[in-house]
Amino acid sequence: METETPVLSPGRYYKLLHQQREAQLLLAALRLDLFTCLGQWTVPAELAARTGYPEGQLVWVLEALAAAGFVQEEGGRYRNTPDAAEYLSRSSRHCIGDALLFRSRMTSLEQMDQLVAEGGVVPVSGLPYDFAGLAEAVVPEMYATGRVEAFLREMETAFPGREEPLKVLDVGGGSGLLAIEFVLRYPNSEAVVFEHPDVAETTRQVIARYGVQERVRVREGDFNRDRFGGQYELVIASGVLDFAGGNLTDLLCRMREALVPGGFLLVIGQYSQKETRDSAAVLAWLSGRLGGLKAGPSAAVLEEALHTAGLELVRELPNGPFSGYLYMPGGGKNHE
Repeated sequence: METETPVLSPGRYYKLLHQQREAQLLLAALRLDLFTCLGQWTVPAELAARTGYPEGQLVWVLEALAAAGFVQEEGGRYRNTPDAAEYLSRSSRHCIGDALLFRSRMTSLEQMDQLVAEGGVVPVSGLPYDFAGLAEAVVPEMYATGRVEAFLREMETAFPGREEPLKVLDVGGGSGLLAIEFVLRYPNSEAVVFEHPDVAETTRQVIARYGVQERVRVREGDFNRDRFGGQYELVIASGVLDFAGGNLTDLLCRMREALVPGGFLLVIGQYSQKETRDSAAVLAWLSGRLGGLKAGPSAAVLEEALHTAGLELVRELPNGPFSGYLYMPGGGKNHE
């Protein structure tokens, strides 16, 4: 029986080039802050007067944005699509423009050929990314992607009594937004955000903007070495296990030590219960890996470390790339 010869086509590669151009168009429009100016129907001359950009250039850009589906066009007038108005205009609480720009720089592969040829460069500061910049940029993103809503919904299940005097530790919390929202929801609670000294000042600024600096404190340190102290009802580890530079089991044991009996450890990140090769995750980490960042723990390694630390899974909290896993102290080998 003859097998059919597959029909080959280079179409995929031309499609990728087109998608790259669309992404470049979007990012340039964000840098020019055009979406903030397109809340209402606007002609190019009005946009030029408002932004100071040449009208002739804006005509071409607006036509491209309309062709790509980022804005609407009607009779030579332009305005944001509903999605663009919600997520790309600075007038919206859910504007993710700065987060998109930051992530495009953070995960860019523009220097990939140089990194490969030269063997990568280990960051001088000791931090693989600009986590202070990331902490600032992702605040609106955490609302827009439903992370805050999903977190609070789970907290209501874990801690149904709103008046409880709860204590929370947010390890590597960046903006501290989860700790902030927790104390806003639970008026008798308090929190500590444990952050690297290079990030801590940004954390304090975000906390001050929410007016909760009396109830959310920042403690500076290195989560890969320092003990966390305290007795907390909740420890949050959002995205930090990928940066466990030393012994992952030791880090998890120190998190367990920080919990009161019956307390919870909330792990947030792309940790699958089975080994997969997800293109989005692989490409998002590629620039960091080429730059000298060590690979994060596999699902099997993480599961073994959690077991050794005596932490048992209570339930999974599906939320795409920001899925969470809630653990409680239980069995295990009780690592010393």
